[in-house]
Amino acid sequence: MELREKLRRQVLKKEYENFPGVQFKKVLLPDEYTKNEDRELEYLTKTFCIPNDRVDTRCDREYLKTWLKEKVTPYLGKGNNVVFMDGGFGVNVTILDTEKMLDFYLNSKSQVGLCIINRSLKKLLDVSPEENDYAFFIRDI
Repeated sequence: MELREKLRRQVLKKEYENFPGVQFKKVLLPDEYTKNEDRELEYLTKTFCIPNDRVDTRCDREYLKTWLKEKVTPYLGKGNNVVFMDGGFGVNVTILDTEKMLDFYLNSKSQVGLCIINRSLKKLLDVSPEENDYAFFIRDI
């Protein structure tokens, strides 16, 4: 593991230890994903998928955050074991308070979007910006 990667892992660890609404577990190593999680992450990033829903990028940020919360909240219940994908690293946490977690996450990032693996429900959620809209994907793993 390179020094740069170790430093990034430490920064993520500190960030998620202080993250409201979650209990930090660990920053995952590349070999700590299941075969299905790896496959679905690769599928989302390397192929053209048809999203489950979209919203125009020209909408205001508050509307976008409300739309995103509406889409992902049913899949992020208290006590769920989830993995946040953050800059190529997976951060394993347990959700304690969904509302606090989403508010903090969406207000702390410069660009709205997220990728979460819910290990409890076996779902991959991804909201990512595209050319003219934000796309919402939900995949079974």
